[in-house]
Amino acid sequence: MKSVITLRGHHLLCLLTYVGAGYSEKFKENFNAIVKALNHGHPARIVAGYDSICHNESIFFACPHMDSQKCKNIHEQEMDRLALADLSRHIGKPQKWELGSRLALTEPLTQRMRSAFAKGAIRRACRSCPWESLCTQIAQDSFHQAKLFSPLAVRKNTPLSPLPKTLVILPSNPPKDKELFMG
Repeated sequence: MKSVITLRGHHLLCLLTYVGAGYSEKFKENFNAIVKALNHGHPARIVAGYDSICHNESIFFACPHMDSQKCKNIHEQEMDRLALADLSRHIGKPQKWELGSRLALTEPLTQRMRSAFAKGAIRRACRSCPWESLCTQIAQDSFHQAKLFSPLAVRKNTPLSPLPKTLVILPSNPPKDKELFMG
């Protein structure tokens, strides 16, 4: 059975334009492993709060922002809410775009999402993101260098990097009501 990749709402949008840029080398290494797993058909699940992009025990990675309050604030939660609302409105089925939903990110679905992203239909969550201009450039370049389902990235015979394990909840990071964490 393939490991489930957990994704918060706005990270579904980040995946569309990810080209290998990030906060640190470990962040990029983790994000690359997630993209490779998704390219190989691993399922995903929508969660609130920290997800597989934020944390990977397998490679001893935690996003530099996890220790700050940045990702716990109302703004980040609103980004997730807006992303899921836009995906529900403009992409809809076959996926459910809500907390707890399992996703099969396929190449056709990713292309539909990218089309909506390029048109601006699913970008309300991006308005105050520091990466917005880079993502706009990538969309304007037809997502040519994006790693998710790029012709160069989807090679079934390449080995996978270690996938994220269960997020450890510390006393300083207790889950809030309705927050989901996958094991």
